[in-house]
Amino acid sequence: MIARLQDPNIEYRQLEEIIAQDVTLGYKLLRLSNSVVFGTAAKITSIPHAMAMIGMRQLKGWLTLFLLSEIDDKPREVTTIAMTRARMCEKIGIQLGERSGEAHFLVGLFSVLDALMDLPIEEVISTLNLSDVIADALIHRRGKLGQALDIVLDYEHGNWDKLDSVPIEPSVLRNIYLEAIEWIAKLNASVLVNR
Repeated sequence: MIARLQDPNIEYRQLEEIIAQDVTLGYKLLRLSNSVVFGTAAKITSIPHAMAMIGMRQLKGWLTLFLLSEIDDKPREVTTIAMTRARMCEKIGIQLGERSGEAHFLVGLFSVLDALMDLPIEEVISTLNLSDVIADALIHRRGKLGQALDIVLDYEHGNWDKLDSVPIEPSVLRNIYLEAIEWIAKLNASVLVNR
């Protein structure tokens, strides 16, 4: 399912089919669309309505996140790390001048796939239909996406000397990290709590 979600030509109808295969996925999608994380006040009447409210690009990312959170033989912390990296990459991408941080979000999210699948990242990426830019960022840390992931990993590991050359103020990075932690707490409380 994760591989199918990365198909750039996937349509809403096909996404509906993926959601229909997993009741928990549909439930989490409905909770998300009604949560404080998504910030909608509208009452959602159906899965297609929830899908339309969220939008195609974000929907693919959220569905992937939900599927990753269901991997039972891995500690929940791996999913938390994935979500932290995803949110931080997204915000860093915007700080670095991107209009939308969606591709950055995906790179951060997928940066733990090797740990989740117990396979080298190159092997995992080869099974997904990811763009070359995203694959290159994940495997070789190249391009703007790779730069954002490097910043997140350096922050995560406390490599402060490497962060000195980053074009983002330390206070901004700290706020991005704190906002990511707060976002994950809300997400866990409203959507992922029934893992």
